[in-house]
Amino acid sequence: MILGAGIYACEGTKFRIDKTGRKRYDVDFTNNDPKFINLFLRFIRECIHAPEDKIKDQLFIYHDHDEAEVLNFLVKNYKNSTK
Repeated sequence: MILGAGIYACEGTKFRIDKTGRKRYDVDFTNNDPKFINLFLRFIRECIHAPEDKIKDQLFIYHDHDEAEVLNFLVKNYKNSTK
């Protein structure tokens, strides 16, 4: 629990401003290290008990990235991160 909270404190978004200018308190986590991402997923599943249907992911592939290389990396490193 402490490790997951610490990772979120360092890498997580605390709030976001929505289109109406109000604060939203979503849990966002940004990192590219498979170990941190998998550990954070375990934290929100086992300690926070977040419902699976509320856990979403998003991938940004920029113009200077090789899309095939990025996707191969994801398949190799995150194949066990989902239930």
